[in-house]
Amino acid sequence: MNKQIFLFGLLLLLGCKKSPQIPNEFNSYIEAKQIVRSADLSIQEEAETDGRSANNWIREAKYYANNKNSGYLIINMKGKDYIFDELPYNVWEKFKNEDDLGKAYHQMIKGKYNLKLKR
Repeated sequence: MNKQIFLFGLLLLLGCKKSPQIPNEFNSYIEAKQIVRSADLSIQEEAETDGRSANNWIREAKYYANNKNSGYLIINMKGKDYIFDELPYNVWEKFKNEDDLGKAYHQMIKGKYNLKLKR
């Protein structure tokens, strides 16, 4: 009986991506952004972006997670939101503290943490 409870707990833990409120897959980027933004996650941080990218093309950067392993990053670039998945918290910490967010984005994030949709 204890083995069954342990296995069930382990499966439940492994089955939950970052929060029970957030599904493992999304139908669209819009859906993903809405769900992530509205989820009650313990980590919701925002980087100061004013004047920290050439021509201020990065206008907003917010990180959402339930733990310090990985989470979601939503970046507003020139008025359009982009969402990134499974971004390690330590990458977020380094990114938000860089002097040039544009350069940091290209070096640390672009092409590495793209959100995957349902097929």
